[in-house]
Amino acid sequence: MRIACNGATPWSVLLPVQVETEAEILVARQALVPGKVLDAEAMALSRRRIPGFADCCARDDSALIGRRVRRPIAADAPIPLDSLETAPLVRRGEIVTVVAGSPGFEVRASGVALADALEGDALRIRHTTSLRIIQARAYSRGVVRVD
Repeated sequence: MRIACNGATPWSVLLPVQVETEAEILVARQALVPGKVLDAEAMALSRRRIPGFADCCARDDSALIGRRVRRPIAADAPIPLDSLETAPLVRRGEIVTVVAGSPGFEVRASGVALADALEGDALRIRHTTSLRIIQARAYSRGVVRVD
């Protein structure tokens, strides 16, 4: 930070500043390892003073439930948003329901996912009966839709 005076003899001084924020943020109740899917039991709200601004850390547990930990988080440490990723709706090798149709009718079949996919992601599915590969989009947990 620079402090200055523009008087008869102008002067200025540079001072180091450290920004801290006190806010209610989510902390890990126990150590969280990569791959762990977050649930309400894994986190708790705590008032903390953190360096920088509070937007670096999670503040709403409902937005984090179901997300997966990418980097280790120590017990009682703030949960940084960049340490989490959205868990895929469909996992590679999982048996999924394939839905196709148009208004008024719907056809369902089963298949095996050939890749992980988040909601709306395109992925390939191997039909369990014909063994043909089809293209579909992840729709919900274990369900894909053919475009």
